[in-house]
Amino acid sequence: FPVTIEPDHYKTVELGGLVIKAKIDHLPKDILLGALVHIAEQLELDQNCEIFFKQKGSLAFLETKDNKK
Repeated sequence: FPVTIEPDHYKTVELGGLVIKAKIDHLPKDILLGALVHIAEQLELDQNCEIFFKQKGSLAFLETKDNKK
Protein backbone atom coordinates (compact mmCIF):
# COMPACT_ATOMS: atom_id res chain seq x y z
CA PHE A 1 0.00 0.00 0.00
CA PRO A 2 1.26 3.53 -0.74
CA VAL A 3 2.71 5.55 2.10
CA THR A 4 1.60 9.14 2.41
CA ILE A 5 3.84 11.70 4.03
CA GLU A 6 2.38 14.82 5.56
CA PRO A 7 3.82 18.04 4.04
CA ASP A 8 5.42 19.13 7.33
CA HIS A 9 7.08 15.72 7.72
CA TYR A 10 8.43 15.91 4.19
CA LYS A 11 9.92 19.33 4.96
CA THR A 12 11.50 17.98 8.15
CA VAL A 13 13.09 15.08 6.26
CA GLU A 14 14.24 17.42 3.49
CA LEU A 15 15.88 19.80 5.98
CA GLY A 16 17.56 16.89 7.75
CA GLY A 17 18.90 15.76 4.40
CA LEU A 18 20.42 19.18 3.86
CA VAL A 19 22.20 18.99 7.21
CA ILE A 20 23.61 15.61 6.18
CA LYS A 21 24.54 16.88 2.70
CA ALA A 22 26.42 19.79 4.31
CA LYS A 23 28.28 17.23 6.44
CA ILE A 24 27.35 18.95 9.70
CA ASP A 25 25.08 16.24 11.10
CA HIS A 26 27.74 15.40 13.70
CA LEU A 27 27.31 18.79 15.40
CA PRO A 28 25.22 19.22 18.55
CA LYS A 29 21.73 20.67 18.13
CA ASP A 30 22.57 23.92 19.92
CA ILE A 31 25.43 24.64 17.51
CA LEU A 32 23.25 23.87 14.48
CA LEU A 33 20.48 26.12 15.75
CA GLY A 34 22.95 28.88 16.58
CA ALA A 35 24.39 28.69 13.07
CA LEU A 36 20.92 28.85 11.53
CA VAL A 37 19.98 31.84 13.70
CA HIS A 38 23.20 33.56 12.63
CA ILE A 39 22.39 32.89 8.96
CA ALA A 40 18.89 34.34 9.44
CA GLU A 41 20.37 37.47 11.02
CA GLN A 42 22.87 37.89 8.20
CA LEU A 43 20.13 37.51 5.59
CA GLU A 44 18.17 40.31 7.28
CA LEU A 45 21.21 42.60 7.38
CA ASP A 46 22.63 42.05 3.91
CA GLN A 47 20.70 41.22 0.74
CA ASN A 48 23.93 40.01 -0.90
CA CYS A 49 24.12 37.16 1.61
CA GLU A 50 21.13 35.53 -0.04
CA ILE A 51 22.88 35.59 -3.41
CA PHE A 52 26.08 34.23 -1.87
CA PHE A 53 24.31 31.42 0.00
CA LYS A 54 22.27 30.49 -3.08
CA GLN A 55 25.40 30.24 -5.25
CA LYS A 56 27.20 28.23 -2.59
CA GLY A 57 24.25 25.85 -2.24
CA SER A 58 23.86 25.42 -5.98
CA LEU A 59 27.53 24.49 -6.26
CA ALA A 60 27.19 22.01 -3.40
CA PHE A 61 24.26 20.32 -5.16
CA LEU A 62 26.29 20.13 -8.39
CA GLU A 63 29.26 18.62 -6.54
CA THR A 64 26.96 16.03 -4.97
CA LYS A 65 25.61 15.08 -8.41
CA ASP A 66 29.15 14.85 -9.81
CA ASN A 67 30.26 12.60 -6.94
CA LYS A 68 27.40 10.18 -7.64
CA LYS A 69 28.60 9.56 -11.21
